[in-house]
Amino acid sequence: MDKKNIVLIFLIVILVYFLFFYGLSKRDLWDPDEGRYAEIAREMIERGDYITPTLNYENYNKKPPLYFWLSVISYKLFPNKDYAPRYVSALFGTGCVLFVLFAGTRLFCFESGIFSALILLTSLEFIALSRAIVTDMILTFFITAAILSFFIFSLKLSSKYEIFKYLLFIFSGLAFMSKGPLGIIVPSLVILSYILAFRDFSKIRDLLRPINILLFLLVVLPWYVISTIKTPGFLYDNLIYENVMRYFTNVHERSGSIFYYIPVILGGF
Repeated sequence: MDKKNIVLIFLIVILVYFLFFYGLSKRDLWDPDEGRYAEIAREMIERGDYITPTLNYENYNKKPPLYFWLSVISYKLFPNKDYAPRYVSALFGTGCVLFVLFAGTRLFCFESGIFSALILLTSLEFIALSRAIVTDMILTFFITAAILSFFIFSLKLSSKYEIFKYLLFIFSGLAFMSKGPLGIIVPSLVILSYILAFRDFSKIRDLLRPINILLFLLVVLPWYVISTIKTPGFLYDNLIYENVMRYFTNVHERSGSIFYYIPVILGGF
């Protein structure tokens, strides 16, 4: 590795520290989501119940619990610190940068990986989400891991590429446990687009084998089954109201033009 590449890697390390981790404790919780998700994790610890999330001691059925579980670990490492769950987002944001670095390097060249990683970690919205107590960054991490696993399997980028077919479903399950059905919908759309573009329909048979579906269900089903038994109305609130109705109706009073996303994307990146 030449000196230029060593300098670029060092630059990524420095930027990750200052953009994602530095000063996380210097700002109070100010976004509504930050206060909400931090409190849910704190109540988990206080109540000793890690199955049913609560907010102000009332059942909170809106989100799966993975981010709250990770926040609990962060609270254990940084006790009595309201900002502790921010380290979860910062850590998983760092993981996304490493995934992009690996993918660019493996698919193209080292320079492509380096500059792709630099572009990602200096994007404004990515920085903001990597410093906030929100579920978005762990969702992004596991979706990225799932898609990358598919490409490693599909393009045989590893001598043990078959393992990544299984990892695809495990990571998709973890993405589902981060923020619900988006965790499987987004990777599925990417994979389907690839299959249609290259007419590689044999991949469908490879991916839909029972063992792959079982791995996904083993990650997702235990908590959903327990919560359904334990909490009346949970399944409707979590999957139907918070997902189907949220996207196809105006129950959350957030309707608007699809063009809303254009300035968000441009400004965020």
